Amino acid sequence: MSEDRSPLNFDDILYFLVQNKWIYDFKLTHFFIHKICDEIPKEWLPVLKTVSHEELSGLPFGYLKYDWPESLKNFIRKCLKYSISREQQTLSTQIQDSNHHHAQQRGMSEKKWHEVNHMTSFIDHVTKSSSNNMIVDVGSGLGYLGQHLHTKYGHCVLGLEGKQGHSQGANDRLDKTTDYCNSLQNVTCEIYDNEQSSLEFKQIVHDWFSNFISGDTSYCHHNINQSECRIKNEIKPKDANEEQNVVNATQIISAKSQIKPKDKNELQSEINETQEDKTLSSESSSNAVNQTEKHCVNRSFPIQETSGLHCVEGATKSDHENQIEPNIKIEHQTQNEHDTHTESGTLFKFGTDIEQGSQLESSSVSMDAGTIQTCNRLNGLRVTDTDENKIESDDFNVCMVGLHCCGDLSPTMLKYFLRMEWITSLCLVSCCYHRMNIDECTQSHTNFPMSKKLKKAVTNIKELYPDFKFSPYFLRLGAQETRARWRKQSPTEHTLHMKNVAFRAILEYCLEKNDGMFVLKKTARKLAHKDNFVSFQAYIDATIKHVDLKDRNSVAIHDDLFQQKMFEAYKLFESNFSLIEPFTALQYLLQPVIETLIYNDRLYYLKENGYHGNIVPIFDEVISPRNLVLIASKK
Repeated sequence: MSEDRSPLNFDDILYFLVQNKWIYDFKLTHFFIHKICDEIPKEWLPVLKTVSHEELSGLPFGYLKYDWPESLKNFIRKCLKYSISREQQTLSTQIQDSNHHHAQQRGMSEKKWHEVNHMTSFIDHVTKSSSNNMIVDVGSGLGYLGQHLHTKYGHCVLGLEGKQGHSQGANDRLDKTTDYCNSLQNVTCEIYDNEQSSLEFKQIVHDWFSNFISGDTSYCHHNINQSECRIKNEIKPKDANEEQNVVNATQIISAKSQIKPKDKNELQSEINETQEDKTLSSESSSNAVNQTEKHCVNRSFPIQETSGLHCVEGATKSDHENQIEPNIKIEHQTQNEHDTHTESGTLFKFGTDIEQGSQLESSSVSMDAGTIQTCNRLNGLRVTDTDENKIESDDFNVCMVGLHCCGDLSPTMLKYFLRMEWITSLCLVSCCYHRMNIDECTQSHTNFPMSKKLKKAVTNIKELYPDFKFSPYFLRLGAQETRARWRKQSPTEHTLHMKNVAFRAILEYCLEKNDGMFVLKKTARKLAHKDNFVSFQAYIDATIKHVDLKDRNSVAIHDDLFQQKMFEAYKLFESNFSLIEPFTALQYLLQPVIETLIYNDRLYYLKENGYHGNIVPIFDEVISPRNLVLIASKK
């Protein structure tokens, strides 16, 4: 069935969500406590109780029958209308050979390798469109994304990770795969939506960037096929062949990049400099090592000492006193209306509409054997006042990326993008929307909604429904699996899921409804395993050891009473077990509606501040359900 792609209207979507609040606004394990089966429209019940496995699998994709109730058919149609297409968009240059850079695959699951491959290809496309010369990976984890961007595409990448163990693990991984060079760094740092964190973020990126153009590490030539980095003026003396490779690399780079080619005198000057470096390297080796130790803390760079700095420790004040903050200003670039206008979530490249399902044109350049690129495209940067390490803002051109940025991290990155003119492009995959902070006073989310458009729609809907709000359960459903995996489930898998929900919901009912007679032990984590769902008795046997009587007299009384109450509830709700999977199908229909609303709110937030963007499904949603990337550019 074809999907209706008429423009999104936030007022209509919110009204639709309010009308179907019973589907999402509760904890699933409270299915029987809240009597959800009684909320299902009466005319839907005959259909949902008798739906076949094939019909159940197709329901979230728009399957319907002519004799079904009109209200059910309208619900299905509207869910499709208000949802972005999740069909993966690919770039023509994406990875063909899964064995390429096989060393980097170590430690990565199939899912992670799929995400890294496609995300890096997409980021490379965006950076070329936006003329970026460096990438900042926020929430970089173990550094998989940054390492692949560096070794395959030759990008200069700074990874920022909030957990010290992860950033250290990323650097250890580089040691094992011999991919380390100064244009690929991982630093422990968290970012927050406050002035102090913003200043620290600017200082870290600025210091790292300054380290490149200071004259010690101006170039990092990366051989794509050999996964090898050569750094100009590195400590290890070069032999004659290495010297010639540096000269050849310089000639290739000047031909490939948009820089005025060097004349013979300039090339000869570089050769002479290289020979002088060779002569002096053995004499200055110990001094160079000391200098490296001074400026590298946990494979980092000089960082200005500030209060509350969330970064690696060890640098001293004397290391930083000459570091100067770049001149930061906000410059909003307005676009023609046809460049930014989208209400349906229809995909478009920066400012240009493209049809759903079409291939994205790639600007990537295919590499022949032995082709050498600069890792960070730093050639031709204009440096002024080098004694004071000042950088012209036009030279400071960052693409900020994040793969699966949790909770409030995504909105914070959007705000950084708006505030800092030198962040000129953005690639952001979000997750865990339900972990966004809630303001204790207003009991509403701090960063949702973000756009004026959705805020106005919320104000309008509250005139009709004063108690309306976006609950954590609403956002939790938006972060769940998409319908793609649902279609692949077998009847056996559906039965197992039904038992999981039903049995746990019965346990919650017994804990809630028996005057607090039973309590769940705080030490309980996983109450039951797959084998415990063979029968209800097996489930009771597994969970009984995690449950206590509030006023316990004896073990025998406890066990007998618990089993009695559990079987009473089982008999009470057994007739509704058959509705659990059809109800889950209704949730799978609503899931993309919620996620579409969240992403479009963020897209409109960018648009209202003068920037254009796009929402693109870049992963196979069967492999990676959070497959939407929000991209934006100031170019």
